[in-house]
Amino acid sequence: MATVKRLMRVSDNKLNAGSVAKWAAALALSSSLIGGSLLTAGCFKTNAVTRPVSIAQVDPPTTRVLTPNLYAVFDDKSRSVKSARMSPIQEQDLTALINILRQTGGDLAFGLIGESSDRPLLRLRIPAPPALPVRTKVQNPFERAEQDSLFQEQMKKYEEEQQRWETEINRRIAVFMDAVRPRLQQPARENATDIYSALERAELFLNEPGAVWPGQTHSFIILNSDGADTTKRKPVEIRSGARLLLINGSGSVGTLGSLNPLRFESKQAAFDFITAKELGRSR
Repeated sequence: MATVKRLMRVSDNKLNAGSVAKWAAALALSSSLIGGSLLTAGCFKTNAVTRPVSIAQVDPPTTRVLTPNLYAVFDDKSRSVKSARMSPIQEQDLTALINILRQTGGDLAFGLIGESSDRPLLRLRIPAPPALPVRTKVQNPFERAEQDSLFQEQMKKYEEEQQRWETEINRRIAVFMDAVRPRLQQPARENATDIYSALERAELFLNEPGAVWPGQTHSFIILNSDGADTTKRKPVEIRSGARLLLINGSGSVGTLGSLNPLRFESKQAAFDFITAKELGRSR
């Protein structure tokens, strides 16, 4: 009898161990099936998106956003300039400003200090150059191909517009320089230095209605002069907001002290200042 009981206990222990093993195996199988189901469901969820979402990216601009420039330039042709250590305005000086206008767009007006105030300024207008197309980047390869094709078309149109713009600008510059040369070559022989008249003409030019340049502009009045007005005219206020640059080697401001001009010893220094300010670099 005792032997039978011992056999029964052994049998029960084996049964319990077997049950536990079977239960553990069943649990592992269930976990595997559940995990597989979740993984499968996850795959179906991922596969539901037929292709990645496109993210448009625009290349950052490689150049500064430039502001149209307006220049009123006057060369002093009075006898007093000989004692102010000055050199007259030359073609290359105007070309330096024109090269800035080729990038910013704007107007250049040129006159002489000492000439009749009713003589019109010589003017050159350079429209802003065509805008360079901006390439759009996308992650999807199919859309990228479409964007690349569109960009190539835009570049072709831009190059055609740029060529037409360049041809027209070169024509305008040639006409302007032909008109300017006789005044540049005029000797300094005037007895009076009528600087205030030049400032009035500059202000009239710079205060014209801004239909052509409706946005912000940067204005400069450039006087290659000793700054000494000898006409005893009433001083002129600069209401256009233009910066007044005075160029002479003597450092004299003459009668222009109240206008706080920016003084430059040489034309090169003055034009380098404008280039650096408007284009962010020197010539």
